[in-house]
Amino acid sequence: MADYYMEFSEAIEITPEAADWVKMFLKEEAPAEPEAFAKWLEDRGLNDDAEVDSYPQFEWSIKTESDGSKSLWLHSDAGGFDEDHLVGFVQELLIRFFPDKVVTITTSSTCSKPRLGAFGGVWFAISARTVLWGDTWGAASKAAEKLKPRKKGKQK
Repeated sequence: MADYYMEFSEAIEITPEAADWVKMFLKEEAPAEPEAFAKWLEDRGLNDDAEVDSYPQFEWSIKTESDGSKSLWLHSDAGGFDEDHLVGFVQELLIRFFPDKVVTITTSSTCSKPRLGAFGGVWFAISARTVLWGDTWGAASKAAEKLKPRKKGKQK
């Protein structure tokens, strides 16, 4: 049997105020009351059907650098993470503290055995207003289409 893994590791420079908010936001448990729960989901960019029992499904820590600045290290140790949790959190951080910043995250998809189509990755470009993403499989397919010979009469 093969094991599949999604991994990433990125750091974001943050302010002390943002660091305090991150600690509160990521440690706060989901409330039981329906209206409060709906607001909790909305604040995290999650849908009603999101898996919240183990929010956030990514690892994180705040590092203090030698110059006193702070950075937020986001990563996956266990070989998996929830992309919705990660992207929703990063976008909320940007909305609240860094509205003009863009964060990029690249991921790696691997497998314990050499399975076809099991290796690649996904990228995200996240701003306070927009999330763009793509994957290596789609990019490779588009590139292959560009390289295919054109049939006569259909050249551009």
